[in-house]
Amino acid sequence: MVEEIYGSDIKKPLVFGSTIFMEMGMDVTMKGMARMNMTEMCHYETKDGKIISERFYY
Repeated sequence: MVEEIYGSDIKKPLVFGSTIFMEMGMDVTMKGMARMNMTEMCHYETKDGKIISERFYY
């Protein structure tokens, strides 16, 4: 669980039809842990202009 967020950034999304990928970075402190930089890849599927599924890869 996130205790504090110090900053975040999102790289330019890659769009392939109804699939969107983007890299997201976060500078956070998780409860009971030291401050850390995390990077994840976000994967979204869309239909009719709405997100119908999302997956996150760490």
